[in-house]
Amino acid sequence: MEILETEKFTLQTVDGTHLKFSIFTDGEITKDDIPPILEFMDQYHAPVPVLLVREGSYTLSILVLIALRQEAKTRIKAMAFVDRNQKDTILTKIAKQTYMKDARVKSFDNEQDALDWLAQFGNLPTNQSPSNTD
Repeated sequence: MEILETEKFTLQTVDGTHLKFSIFTDGEITKDDIPPILEFMDQYHAPVPVLLVREGSYTLSILVLIALRQEAKTRIKAMAFVDRNQKDTILTKIAKQTYMKDARVKSFDNEQDALDWLAQFGNLPTNQSPSNTD
C-alpha cells in the first residue's frame, strides 16, 4: 500500500525514504482513525521515519494520544514536524515530552529542513512480505 487517504488525513510512502503524514482536518482525530493507520504501518517490519505536515487545526482525542504513546516506540524511528507557527511549535514540544517521548522528534519551519534531518535515519524498511500484492 503506497497511500492511505481519508477525509481527515493522507499517509503516504515517499520515494522509499519516509512516510508523509498530512493532516488537513480542522476536526478531531479519533479512535476510529487509528485502525487504518496501524494497518498501513503494519507493512513495515521496523520503525519508520515520518514527516508530519500540519495543514488543518486538528485535535487528538485522548484515545489517540494513548495509542500514540503505546505504538510510537515500535513503529516510529523519528518524526519531523513541520510547524507553521508558534502554536504548532508548542504542540510539537508537548508531543516530544509526552506521547512521543519514546521516538526522536524534532520541529522544523520548512519541509526541506525536516527531510534533511529525517535522512539520517535511513530509508523505510523493506516490507514484511515482498510477495504480497494486496
